Amino acid sequence: MSIKLVKFDIAEHLTDSKAIAEYLEACLDEGGIPLFLKGVGHAARASGMTEIAGTVGVTRASLYKSLSESGTPALATIDKVMNQLGLKFSITAIRPSAKAGRTYASGTVSGPKRLRVAEPALGDKPARAPAKKR
Repeated sequence: MSIKLVKFDIAEHLTDSKAIAEYLEACLDEGGIPLFLKGVGHAARASGMTEIAGTVGVTRASLYKSLSESGTPALATIDKVMNQLGLKFSITAIRPSAKAGRTYASGTVSGPKRLRVAEPALGDKPARAPAKKR
């Protein structure tokens, strides 16, 4: 008895914006920005790379290259692709608010009124103001 293997293509499973959103969130959580960009590429391919490239204002080949793991697309480009996929960016706090307290080298401050700045170490040179242009 032989087993027939079929090549898995994630693009076949990215059929709607909810599935794409869940996939991209997993890509970002598991592999950071490089895997996220590759995931956006998979989603764009699933939704029609040529049409998305046209609405974004780049060539299909350029969009493929930008959305590869080694690509460095502009945030505006990714935002346009995300909009075409029916998605938008969202920001989530990963640490407490700045008003809840800040940590400095000399300790934690519980509010902006009690700001304490760490003293420079003995070997540290004081920062100089930039020279004025004439």
